[in-house]
Amino acid sequence: EIKLNHSITAPEGGDLNGAITYYIDGEYAETVVSGLSAGTHTFTVLYSEDPNFNDVESAPVSITVNKASPVINVAGSEKTYPENGTVLLNVANENGNPLPGITVYVTVNDVDYVVVTNNGGVASLSISGLDAGEYPISAVTLATDDYASASYIGNAKVVIKKITPIVNIPNSYIVNYPDT
Repeated sequence: EIKLNHSITAPEGGDLNGAITYYIDGEYAETVVSGLSAGTHTFTVLYSEDPNFNDVESAPVSITVNKASPVINVAGSEKTYPENGTVLLNVANENGNPLPGITVYVTVNDVDYVVVTNNGGVASLSISGLDAGEYPISAVTLATDDYASASYIGNAKVVIKKITPIVNIPNSYIVNYPDT
């Protein structure tokens, strides 16, 4: 959100009684502007309709809107072999608001996966075929028109615990002599 401001002074102490109009990229703008896309925009002020002064437009001024930086949160699961490992991702803006439709590139066990966040800014991934062990998770997003790229920096892991096999043996053996 940007609050536009200006300064107009009357020469020789005259009273200003005109209208002030703001323009961004040549389009009419209110005093408080929100929703500008990332990039450079041109801001001008027009002073007009004063019975004592000529209409005048300011020189253009640049407004630069930087790309926002998303935040990626990652949680891995702890499962027992041969269960699937899971990864839960949450992508939000700097204010914690969810970012839907963000493509996230996830790497687990040197295998790359691609997921897209839902309307709640959440994506999940189920990974089959992992042997027992600990698998660090990395996640990145690419830059979009409005958001910079982001990387997950943390210690989240998918952990697959070993399972204890069941060994069954008979309680006794009966063998007839001389077959032993």
